[in-house]
Amino acid sequence: MIYATGDLHGNSLRFQPQYFPEQAEMTKDDYMIVCGDFGCVWNGDKSDDPQLERLEALPFTVLFVDGNHENFDALGEYPVEQWHGGKVHKIRPHVIHLMRGQAFELQGRTFFTMGGAQSHDSSTRMARLTRFAIVNIFTSPAPRRMPSTAILKPMKQKKKPMNCR
Repeated sequence: MIYATGDLHGNSLRFQPQYFPEQAEMTKDDYMIVCGDFGCVWNGDKSDDPQLERLEALPFTVLFVDGNHENFDALGEYPVEQWHGGKVHKIRPHVIHLMRGQAFELQGRTFFTMGGAQSHDSSTRMARLTRFAIVNIFTSPAPRRMPSTAILKPMKQKKKPMNCR
């Protein structure tokens, strides 16, 4: 099984059984994909451990794509590994950051990862503490230890005749 959610902002309590009862049937071969704003790798030190250990103890594997509320410096400290066809940072054995611009094969399906966003609250956040240049995928420079987003070529489409009436 593959489920998706978003915007944890460092709060893993939404995965308690009373909020997500479907997990009773899940195993570590099943996935919950957090589609941005994971926020559980925030301080880049031991203070992140309680949340990360709570996620590792879940019966399923937690995958996440970065959003506009992440500590990209802390994520960049993890070694890059290959996993299911793409590059990842393994935060814990079953808590995995799916890096930008990658394609992953999961349970017979292909997932493309494109993290980041324009941050609506960047003017109220502190540079390199709660705000990072890499957050905006369209204007940010290539990250220090993370590969830049893959360049995709547009697919050729059949030309349709135009009705000019």
